[in-house]
Amino acid sequence: MESLKKYNDWQNVLDYAHEEGYQEAVLKYEGLLQEAIKQTEKEKKRAEEKEKLLNEEHKKLLETAQFLKSLNVAIELIVEKTGLTREEIEKLP
Repeated sequence: MESLKKYNDWQNVLDYAHEEGYQEAVLKYEGLLQEAIKQTEKEKKRAEEKEKLLNEEHKKLLETAQFLKSLNVAIELIVEKTGLTREEIEKLP
């Protein structure tokens, strides 16, 4: 009877330790998940800002190309100096 009590006591200790370990793992995982979400949001914001800057730069290049085209500068020279494609320049008014 005493050995059964010891067995039950040890089983309870192990069950408690298992549950505590599980809870710690869940909390750690949730923390890591939240950190990963924050990092992803930061990276997304940086990518959006970079895209915005690229769009602004592209717009400025188009404006420059349009001005040069209005001065009858050769399209090949505009392509060389702006990096725009011939098709983009030809579409400009």
